[in-house]
Order: sequence, then C-alpha cells, then structure tokens
Amino acid sequence: MILEDLDQLEDRRHGRKADKVPEGDRGTIRDPKITRQLTSYVKPHLPAMSVALLMSLFSAFAKVSYLYLMMGILKPLFEGRAAALAETYQRVALDLLPAIRPEPTQLQMLESIRSMVAGLFHLGWNTLEPLSQLKTAAFLVVVLVILEQGNKYGQRLLMRAVALNVVRDMRIDLFSKVMNLSMRFFHANNSSKLLSRITSDLNKLGNLLVDIMVHWFTDLFTVTASMLFIWTEGGPAVLLGMLLAAVSFAPVQQLGRRIRSREQKNNRKMAELFHSVSESFGAQKIVKAFGAQGHEKTRFVEVNRQYTVGRMKSAELSARTEPMVEILGAIGIAAFLFLGGRSVLDGSWSGPAFFTVVLALSQSVASIRRLGDTSTKFQRGMSSADRVATLLYCSPEIVDAPEARVLDRFEQSINFKNVTYSHDPGRPVLRNIDIHLPKGQTLALVGHTGSGKSTVGDLLMRFYDVDEGAVQIDGTDVRQLSVASMRNQMAMVTQETVLFEGTIASNIAYAMPDATPEDIERVAIAAHAHDFIVTQSDGYNTRVGERGATLSGGERQRIAIARALLRDKPILILDEATSALDTKSEQIVQEAIELLKKGRTTLIIAHRLSTIREADQILVLNQGKIVERGTHRELMALDNVYAGMVQIQSSEH
Repeated sequence: MILEDLDQLEDRRHGRKADKVPEGDRGTIRDPKITRQLTSYVKPHLPAMSVALLMSLFSAFAKVSYLYLMMGILKPLFEGRAAALAETYQRVALDLLPAIRPEPTQLQMLESIRSMVAGLFHLGWNTLEPLSQLKTAAFLVVVLVILEQGNKYGQRLLMRAVALNVVRDMRIDLFSKVMNLSMRFFHANNSSKLLSRITSDLNKLGNLLVDIMVHWFTDLFTVTASMLFIWTEGGPAVLLGMLLAAVSFAPVQQLGRRIRSREQKNNRKMAELFHSVSESFGAQKIVKAFGAQGHEKTRFVEVNRQYTVGRMKSAELSARTEPMVEILGAIGIAAFLFLGGRSVLDGSWSGPAFFTVVLALSQSVASIRRLGDTSTKFQRGMSSADRVATLLYCSPEIVDAPEARVLDRFEQSINFKNVTYSHDPGRPVLRNIDIHLPKGQTLALVGHTGSGKSTVGDLLMRFYDVDEGAVQIDGTDVRQLSVASMRNQMAMVTQETVLFEGTIASNIAYAMPDATPEDIERVAIAAHAHDFIVTQSDGYNTRVGERGATLSGGERQRIAIARALLRDKPILILDEATSALDTKSEQIVQEAIELLKKGRTTLIIAHRLSTIREADQILVLNQGKIVERGTHRELMALDNVYAGMVQIQSSEH
C-alpha cells in the first residue's frame, strides 16, 4: 500500500533526490508484477497488433520493391537490352561457380545464393523490351505507392483503435483503484497529481503504443530490408550500411535517456499546473473576496514558466536527433558515393546498381532518423508509463480480512476498546479511548479543535484502522467485518456538505439512484428542504452547480440530511453538521436532525453545545483523551471543562 506522496515514493524507489533524476532510470516498471499488469491490457488486442505487425512488414517490402522498380527504370536508360542480358547470363554463371566447388565455404555459398537471386531477377526482367520495362516500372511505382499509403492508413486506424481501447480500460481500472485507496493516501496526494496520471500520462502511453507498432517496427523492418537489398546488389557495401546504422543510432539512444529524465520532471510540473488551475478556479469566492486575482495569476505564471522551461529543454534535446542522424548519414553516403563512383568509372559496377544502392542507403538514413524520433517519443511514453505504473503499484490500506464476516444488521452496541490512533508515527491523535454506545442511544463528542473528535467518527466508518485496541460493532472488531456491509449500516452528515454537479433530486438520491420521485420528496419534506426546493426555477430538477454553489449553506445541509434520511440506516454520524450555519438555519436544520435521529444510534461530533443537551452520553476530549463523561446535567454539576465550554458559548450569544 502507499500512504505517501507519489513523487516522493518514486524518488525513494529510484534512489534519487527530488531535484535530480538519474539518466536512463527504468523506474517502477522494473517490478515484474507491474510489468505483467501493464502488458495484461495489451493481451486482448494481440490479434489486431499481429495484423499491424504484418502491415509493417508490407510497408518495408513496398519500400524495397520501390528500389527494384527504380533499378528497372534506370536499366533501360543506361544499358541496351543485349548488353543487359549478356551481363545477366555471365553473372548467373559466375555466381554458380562457388556453389559447385568441392566443399565450398559457408561465405562462398551465401554469396552464391545472393548473386543467384539477383541474377534470376535480372534475367526475367531483361527479357522485356526497354520501353516495356520503363512503362511497367513506372506503372508499378504508382500502384506500389497507392498500396503502401493505403496500408499505412489502415495500420494507423487499427493501432489507434487498439490504443484508445487499452487507455480506456486502464483509465477505468485506475479510477476504480484510486476510489478504493485510503483516506491517508488522499491526504498525501492532491487530486491534480492523480488527475495528471489518469489523463495526460495515460494519453501519452496510448500514443506510445501507436508509435511503436506503426512507426518503430515499420522503420526497423525498412532498415533491415534495405540492408538486404544492398547486400544483393552491392555485396560488401552492406557493411558500410550497417556501420552507418549503428553509428547514427547510438547517439540517438543516449539522447533518449536524457529526454526521459527530463520528461519525468515535466510530468510533475504538469501536475503542479493542474493543481494551480484547479485550486484557483475552485476557490473563486475567496480569491475575489481578498482581491487575490493578481496573486493567483503570479502563482500560475511561475508554475507555467517552469513547465515551459522544462518543455523547451526537452524540445532542445529532441531537436538534436534529426541533425545528428542526417550529418552522420550524409558523411556515410558521401563516402559511399566516392568509393562506389570509382567502381562505376572503372567498369566494375553498373551505374543503375550503384544509384539504387545509394537510394537504399538514403532510405536507411531516413528510417534511422524516424527511428530516432520514435525513440524520443518512446522515452517520453516510458516516463508516463512509469508514473501510471506507480499508481497501479498502489494497493488499498483498508481491505476486507481473508474471511471477513458480513454485517447483515446492527443489533446491539458500538464499542471503542482502549483505542489509540496516529495519523503520523509518534504523534497520537487519540490515546486509550473507551466508548460504549448502546443501540438506540445518542453519544456526543465535544472538545476543542484538534482534540480528536472527528477521528472517532472516521475510525467508526473505518476510513482508518486503529494503531492499538479495537473498534467493535456488536462485539466484532470492524477489521473482521466486510467494509461494504459495515458501512451499509451507516449514514453520515458532515460540516462541509458535499453536493455533486447535477440536480437537487440526483443529489438527494445519490446513495439510492433508483429512488422514486415520491421517496425523494418525502425525505425532503422531513428534512425541511421541500419548501425552498419548490421555489427554485426547476424545482427538484434545478441544477445546483459545482459543489452546490447556487445554494446557501443551510439549503445544502438540508439536502444532505434528506440524503441521509433516504439512506435510512440504523447508525448515524453527525460531524459538526450545524457549526457553519447561522442561528435561523441552525434551528431549521436542527429540527430536521432531531427527526433524522429518531430510532437510530447516533454519534454526534459537536461544536455548538446547545445541540447536544439531550444526548444520552457526552464525552469531553482534550488532546486525544477523554477527560469527562456523563449527561449534560452531570457534566454541568461537575463544573469543570464541559461547564466552562458551555459558559463561554452562552456568553458569546
């Protein structure tokens, strides 16, 4: 499980500092489990990818066929038919000699096969009239180009469909995984950091799949096929071609590793950019109230500048690839032009063969350049793959025990047995807490900010697990209960009411999407929300805006209470449900809460003590410990901490 900042985790796993990323780091995907998990998304699409691979082979075949056709065009222009036929017969005869020698060497046999293949092709071709050769070759060039481009079009569509489906499946699984991670994980990682992985990084991963299958394999096969052509037509010249390929691609690989390191930093800056925008847009009331538009713009400009600088550095590294390959390729081709040209001049090599081998070398250089560009994209994609893999590496902290029991119905009591809990090691939020809440009773928790009140509710909902002791429902440790069945016995209303983009009706029915309009209206009436809802422009179909921005605090809270009423669960947790309301709204909401509490076992986390006078038990917390317990009258009679808090609040009103 992961309970820390994802960026810090990546730094620690790779043995690096946050501001320095080692070049060539392979990252989280070195983990075999993660590698299998990533590749599992591709397996269903292997048939389509196999077709794409065959299409890459066809593209390479088409490019080599183009070279042969060019030779077919050049032959009749440079040589007469009779001379070409005589040369062909002579080549075939001479090339058979090594093969018929006693015990020919493997190299002699290989050279014989090469020359025989080329000779037989030339023999068949040279039986045609020169004009027929020219017409046939020109026609086939056009046909070949049409077939090749049609093949590329189909291949791109096929692999784009595969990539989109893979990304779709991964995005769904990542979203599901994140939704099941613990609250402590979300405390350590802001939503923008997760959003960038599920959107931007996954898109780059999809592009990586397309680039590999469409471009990388096509160009790799093209270089290989070009080398075979050079071997059949130029013999030893293939050694120059192979040397050219190796020398051209080596620096590209080195640049690729540096680009990947840079892209890892750029991806983090993109997440910071998301966070800056999201935070500024989501807090517009505060921004405008404090006149902080300039401050927010300055903050955004700086983050945007850092991201742009990083992208420029990455672009500068990428821009080196093409000139480097082109220069090295030009040097190699120039050397070949000089050496091969001498062979043509002294008559040991035909002009058409020489020119087509030059074309093959040029084609190889172009393919190597594209391989370099694809290698750059590959490194960018692998950087994103590493970030996605880190998220896949996460596992939930709160999970069901191997033989977890299903809690069908809450029957008896809730108990905290000597519970100690810390958000951070060595800094306990709760210390040795003992609570007994029988079914049907109301328990209130009070205390100053930071005393641990809300943590009690979070532990009961099992948002966290205790460090020591146990939280029990009906005598069973919640860690031995199914999380889903346990939470299915509870409803919660918090101080910060969360409403979702949609209608009032959809927000009330959030926990019960199949609720009827009659059910929704019934609970809205009970929560004292119906009267204000019907005055809205579209009644229950009125859209509430992002986070319920079009409604007042009291209206949002009453919708939350209606939602809890519709859920209709035996255990109710009220976490400072009225503390943010004005007196009038509090009175209305409190009446709704009293109705909500009827027949339920209720845990109230209270700030306003006037709302808990009738509670069956009141516990006073201070620095994570229970310092007083009793009813309102009993605690007032003690005239200690609780009585002092009541007196202070009474004087404020």
